Parts: sequence; structure tokens; C-alpha cells
Amino acid sequence: MRSPADIMTVIGQHALQVNRCLVDAQRHKTVTKATRTVDLDFVVLPTGEIQEIESHAPKMRGDALRHCVAKALKKVAFPPVEGGPCRSTCR
Repeated sequence: MRSPADIMTVIGQHALQVNRCLVDAQRHKTVTKATRTVDLDFVVLPTGEIQEIESHAPKMRGDALRHCVAKALKKVAFPPVEGGPCRSTCR
């Protein structure tokens, strides 16, 4: 079973990629320059794969940020574990 701390550690190692998505969205004006966070909801399967990725930012327009974040998180790999899927939310 994965703990919330385990999930945050792995996601934190990939924060730069998610931040690049936010910077690109600011540059293309699909979020405001004041936007500093992206809320992430996803499921980590026992195999370590991430699925059901959703991202939300204040005053977000269009799907470019969502697609970029989903692409970045699809590259994240958790070590396999015993048990069922684990839903996670982080900011």
C-alpha cells in the first residue's frame, strides 16, 4: 500500500515538468499570471501506472494545461505494490 507521503515524494520529483505546463499556460494566457498552483487528482494503480488524471487551476481556459499535465504525469512511474488502486489529490 502506498502512503500519501510516498505519493507526494514521487510526484515532487516530477514537479518541474508540471510547473513547465503551468508556465506555458500562463504564456498562452489559458490561466492568469497570478495562478501559482495546479490541483491534481489521479489514481495510482498497483502496477505503478497513473490513470484518471485530472488537473484544475483557477480561471483555467481550454484544455491545454490539462493535456500537458496528463502527459507529464503519464511519464511518472511508481514502484509496483500489492493491493488495490490508490486515489490521490495534491496541490
